[in-house]
Amino acid sequence: MKLKHIIFLIIIVLILTAYNSLRQSASKIANEKQDISQASQSIDEDTTVNFNELYMIDENYGFGISDKNVFKTTDGGEYWTNITPDLSELDISKNLKEHLHFFSLDKEKLWVYIKEDIGNNMKLYKTTNGGKQWKESTIILPVSFQSSSIYIYFLDEQNGYMLSESDPALSSSLKAVLTTKNGGESWICLTEAFFDNKNEKFLPNLGYPTGLSFVDQKNGWVGYWDHGHEIIPLFRTEDGGKTWLNQTIPLPDKFKHKNKSDFTSNVFPPVFSQDKKKGVLLVQYIDETGSSFSSYFTTDKGNTWNIGSSIIANSVKFLNPDLGWGNDSEHNRIYISYDGGNKWSQIISKMSLKNSDIQFVNKNTAFALVKSRNKSHIYKSVDNGVTWKMLY
Repeated sequence: MKLKHIIFLIIIVLILTAYNSLRQSASKIANEKQDISQASQSIDEDTTVNFNELYMIDENYGFGISDKNVFKTTDGGEYWTNITPDLSELDISKNLKEHLHFFSLDKEKLWVYIKEDIGNNMKLYKTTNGGKQWKESTIILPVSFQSSSIYIYFLDEQNGYMLSESDPALSSSLKAVLTTKNGGESWICLTEAFFDNKNEKFLPNLGYPTGLSFVDQKNGWVGYWDHGHEIIPLFRTEDGGKTWLNQTIPLPDKFKHKNKSDFTSNVFPPVFSQDKKKGVLLVQYIDETGSSFSSYFTTDKGNTWNIGSSIIANSVKFLNPDLGWGNDSEHNRIYISYDGGNKWSQIISKMSLKNSDIQFVNKNTAFALVKSRNKSHIYKSVDNGVTWKMLY
């Protein structure tokens, strides 16, 4: 009997030990899931986050900008992490939409820049680990640029350029160009314009920039929205931003025999390959018949530009000098090019493209940010934009 009792007790102890072990294991798994959920801060139905901008680096990594925060995804948009730097000491309004902008060099290196409401200070936040830690620096803009738009472009982790634009007045705005050699910790003002500026080797006051890009530390471009220019408003620097001159590009056949006053041309800064040898430039032409986009390509770092073909669309963008796409929301069409805009293929989307901002990350995969009233949704396509799956 004693042996049976001992065996029985041993069995009971083993059962209780196993039960406690399983319970501890289950508790550990639950805690791990909770930690992961808290770390990812996933957006669910109970959390309302409306994205204003979406920038996907590849199929998995990307950034989203809402009215008040910067988010990051590492799984293709299923879950999002709030990586906003601490902005508690900034003198800005509650809504960051008009203040917060950013530039991404890759999935780890990111710059967030915010203009304060009062004064001429701008805060720049830099991260080199995808938003885990941020480094803050203060940029003092020229006094005449207390209210301004900002465009930033970084060649690498250290070398960057900034174009600051004052508030517009009578289709004109002042421009200043700054540069950094230490990743944004300090900036040097290269050139500053005034309304009585008569320097023909600087960016004109007339018109508003669309952005800037550089191929190296000497050669860069600024595009303009056309506001009565007698030229195609593409401006180039060959001395690192100190002086700028208009760069002539060929016109599409349709406009070769027209006076410049008969059409407008909005120029967007070129996109270059990683080795900077190839590039693509986009120009929107508008006349009495409507709007069209023409692409230009270069194989000599932007010294010369050759014209490709044109398409009619609401917007056109390029991921690199080869892959580009156009959104024709009125006819629910997507145009895609794999050769820098020389040839375009037409795709009929099964999803309405109205109020959508489309971004391809490779030849087949695209994301779309669709806005409607006070709500936004994110969709993903893996078949060139024919069918879409809603992620959020």
